[in-house]
Amino acid sequence: MPISVTAMQDDKLQDAGKEDHFLGVDQVNNMQKNLTSACSVTTKSYSKYEGGMEHCQTGILTSVHADIFDWIGNRFPATSE
Repeated sequence: MPISVTAMQDDKLQDAGKEDHFLGVDQVNNMQKNLTSACSVTTKSYSKYEGGMEHCQTGILTSVHADIFDWIGNRFPATSE
């Protein structure tokens, strides 16, 4: 059963290539606008200059992974018990 993006209630991270041949900038912006129930929405766009303009940012996977792990660390900090 499909889930509407307006029903998603958790934190969201979108990574997008500015020249992605599958997902255009309009689609990324539309998704961000429609995530109205999300706790938070972060969108990170990568440019041709950075090497991540393609779908899945295949040219800069190390940088993308670092951004994802930083986002996770900031959104869900470790707790000491």
